[in-house]
Amino acid sequence: MVNTDLFDTAVMGAQPAHRLLVKTRARAAALDWEALTQIDGLLAGILVRAIRRSDHRQLTEFGDALSDFLDSDEAQTIDHHSQGHDLLRRWEMLFDLVYMVEENYDAGMVSQAIAARSKGKPLVNQLHQHAEGLRANALAEKLGISQQNLSKLLRYFEEKGLIERVRAPKMTLVRLSILGRVHMAETSRPQASPPKRPASHQRVAHLVKLSGGHPRNFLVPNYG
Repeated sequence: MVNTDLFDTAVMGAQPAHRLLVKTRARAAALDWEALTQIDGLLAGILVRAIRRSDHRQLTEFGDALSDFLDSDEAQTIDHHSQGHDLLRRWEMLFDLVYMVEENYDAGMVSQAIAARSKGKPLVNQLHQHAEGLRANALAEKLGISQQNLSKLLRYFEEKGLIERVRAPKMTLVRLSILGRVHMAETSRPQASPPKRPASHQRVAHLVKLSGGHPRNFLVPNYG
C-alpha cells in the first residue's frame, strides 16, 4: 500500500529530499521495510525529476540531505539487516550520481555502451517500460534470445552499472539501475540544442570511492 504522507512529501513543497529523509529516520529506527522501500523509489524519482529540470539547486540539496542521512545513527541501524544494507548501497550510489550528473556524466559514452550490443537498446527500452523489473525468462522472451545469451548480456550491462538484479518474494527481477534510469530520462526527453560538453570533474576521488567501479565508466576526462 502506498503511504500517501511519504508520497506527498516527495512531490509537494520545497526541499523534498530533505523533508523525505527526515521522515526516513523514524522509519529506519522502526525498521519499517515497506516504507523504506517506498522511500527508495521516491528518492530516485526526486533525483530524476531534478535532472530533467536541470535543477542544480535541488541536486545540491538532494546530495546534502542524503549525505546527512548516510552518516546518521539510523543508517547504521538498518545497515545491520540485509534489506537495509541493500538500500544503503543504492543510496550511496544515488549520492554518487548527484555529482556525476552535475559535473561528469557523459550521456554519449553511455549510449555507446548500449549500442555496443545488438540487443542493448531493446533491453534498456524493455526495462524502461517495466520500471518494476522483469524476470529473466520474460525478458529473454521479449528480446527473442536464449537464456544463455541473456545471461551474457546482463553481465555486460551490470558491469557498466546500467542494470541491477533485485530480490523479490520467490523471484529475482532485472531492472534499470539508477544510472540507467537517469540515462533513459535524459535521452527520452526532447532536446532544444545539443548537450553541452561536460565540465571537468573535481570530485573524482570521492566518486571512485563510492562508485564500486561501475559509474566510473561514464566519467569524462578532466579537460581542465
